Amino acid sequence: MNKLPLLLLILLPVQILIGVTVDYDIKSLGIRVASISVNTQIQQRYVEVKAKSIHSNALFPHIDNVYKVTFNEQFLPNVYVRKVRQGELSDDVKVIYNHSALRAAAVHSGKLGEYGYAIAADTRDFFSFMVYLAQGKISGNQFSIDGNGSLWTASVTKEGRELLKTPLGDYSCSRYSIRFNPVTNQKMNYVDMVTHNLLSRSSRLTLWISDGGNAMKAVIRKGALSMSWEIKGISP
Repeated sequence: MNKLPLLLLILLPVQILIGVTVDYDIKSLGIRVASISVNTQIQQRYVEVKAKSIHSNALFPHIDNVYKVTFNEQFLPNVYVRKVRQGELSDDVKVIYNHSALRAAAVHSGKLGEYGYAIAADTRDFFSFMVYLAQGKISGNQFSIDGNGSLWTASVTKEGRELLKTPLGDYSCSRYSIRFNPVTNQKMNYVDMVTHNLLSRSSRLTLWISDGGNAMKAVIRKGALSMSWEIKGISP
């Protein structure tokens, strides 16, 4: 059964502001299924995300996950730490990126242990990629994404401008469409519902980014399924 990716949750941490915490409600079929708190610190070069489910079912397993990525001035990740508590899955992961050597090293607390894998010179995890996209200064339209040790290509199309209505008011936004394709046939070790389940040929992400550098809305369609979420608060 296809599961809607709670990766949508990560798409709203992208802020041009020096430091901000943003809270969201994630909804599917009008039902609030998860809450997300995102702390993005551009000056200190990190983003931290906390995702916790409100309701769980066949499509939305129970999650209580924490992620933190430190990145450089090009928004390329240096170290990516994630604590995954998803249904019966429990894993603590640390990934260290070496872009000059085109390698990454991952250490898992579970049975996966330690291993290395190849990356591209511009490979980003999804969090650092979305922070980079929000800056409005991207070069090109295809980007390398690390999906739990499996490389994907994100193809980004800017579809135009739109005045978006949100619970916080109306915002002038740029609308982007993003599709994903695998670079190799290598499968992920497991699917993290927050960060990796979006990565599918059948997925299409639509993202609205405000002129201030905030992702205000995201919609993911995966086959016949879809999910959207609402921003509910911004604080320093």
